[in-house]
Amino acid sequence: MLKFNFVGQSGSQLIWGSFALLYGLLGVNKLVTAALAVEVAVLHNFVWHEKFTWKDQAREPRGTSVCGSCAFHAGNGLVSLVGNVALIKLLSDGLRMNAYVANAVAIAACALANFASASGTCSAVSGRSNRSVAVR
Repeated sequence: MLKFNFVGQSGSQLIWGSFALLYGLLGVNKLVTAALAVEVAVLHNFVWHEKFTWKDQAREPRGTSVCGSCAFHAGNGLVSLVGNVALIKLLSDGLRMNAYVANAVAIAACALANFASASGTCSAVSGRSNRSVAVR
């Protein structure tokens, strides 16, 4: 869980940095920015989960990382993209919350669902056991 949280937090920092750059400095639409920022974080997190979080588990046959990335995107990416964009839209447009605060709430709201999705996907795709991943 500690490794997962470390990777997740670094992914969150990428979202924050991307959001600040694209929305704050360049004026890109906040929903487009949210989707792009999340995609950067999803790619980052997949690589780091494979190489760091679950590196001690059995290695998959060569070539299945592409399948793993697709599965990770289908689970974690879908939760992150839909969750972040929908929550930012609802909170900032519907409830008039500051876009940066809405971004923070969206990141936090998606974190637990992402953990459940990522821990199962990264292990299941390659046939690895996820016994070493502790759940709170």
